[in-house]
Amino acid sequence: SRAPRRSRCDAGFHHGLLVLIPSIDLKGGQVVQLIQGERPAIASDDIEAWVLKFRGFPRVQLIDLDAAMGSGTNDGIVREIAPRLPCRVGGGIRTVARARAVLGYGASAVIVGSALFRGGRPAPA
Repeated sequence: SRAPRRSRCDAGFHHGLLVLIPSIDLKGGQVVQLIQGERPAIASDDIEAWVLKFRGFPRVQLIDLDAAMGSGTNDGIVREIAPRLPCRVGGGIRTVARARAVLGYGASAVIVGSALFRGGRPAPA
């Protein structure tokens, strides 16, 4: 007998060792998709549409490209999306204080880079 067919939102995310986690990139107050990290293929300020598009996924990544580059943040969008989707947030998480702030926006986890660990220890502020 054949296995029942499942929707794309509940099938294949944990297939063996493969885990697919969709990413929402944020830049300049919009959801973006950049070609080679520069030219936008998508630039949208319809945040509600993106929440609806990704709501069936078990986890989503929000990446704040502005914060990663040290040119501001997209905290308003993170605050709007994080409580509504199971997400981890990355980009510009360079201190424990920043990580706590982003978790306070509703993120379930943060993605940190090596900048958080100056001298082998987490940077508190």
